[in-house]
Amino acid sequence: MRILLVSEFMPYEFLGGLARHAITLGNQLIELGHSVDILGNGKYRDDRFMQELGFKGPVYLDEAISRPALIWRIERYLKIYPAWLHILVAKRMARVINKYAREYDVVHYHGHYPHVANYLPSDINLVVTHHDYSVSCPKKTFLKKEGHPCSPGIESRRCAECHLDAPDGFRKWLTRKEKRPAPRMTSPPSAMPPASMRRKPRRFESWPP
Repeated sequence: MRILLVSEFMPYEFLGGLARHAITLGNQLIELGHSVDILGNGKYRDDRFMQELGFKGPVYLDEAISRPALIWRIERYLKIYPAWLHILVAKRMARVINKYAREYDVVHYHGHYPHVANYLPSDINLVVTHHDYSVSCPKKTFLKKEGHPCSPGIESRRCAECHLDAPDGFRKWLTRKEKRPAPRMTSPPSAMPPASMRRKPRRFESWPP
């Protein structure tokens, strides 16, 4: 089979568990006789980053396969959940993935943007391993401050309350209503996204299970 592994964390300034998992999977598939390529983060093209990968197959890079630092700064310093920016990033990734996908039997995405599947054609054989809830939930847990699970249909603007005890109207407005970027996936009912965000079921692995 021809398999394309996609991640914004390969290559990266440091290789975490997500990247090492995907690279190990790819190398083992190559040993089994499959043809495996990586489509990764084009912002880390230096030889030292590429050598650290330790991947046995071809690597293609595109700067669109990345998470802009601006998003991290907005969440950390402005205490805003920029759902609309996450959606723009996912759409940008999807456009690049779609350019490569037709050449492969399977596309396997590893990363923090599982809702990229919402913007890819349904005839692509897509598998998504959801390693982290950070894009769908500022706390990464789908739990409120009190420890209670979020309601299945919670509006994204309510996510501001996980950042501040008394979020002002400006922050609530910026985390726009019904823009929470999450796909339909195999996860606990409390973590399911609003109906307005759901598309046709796709094959997903969810972590934690």
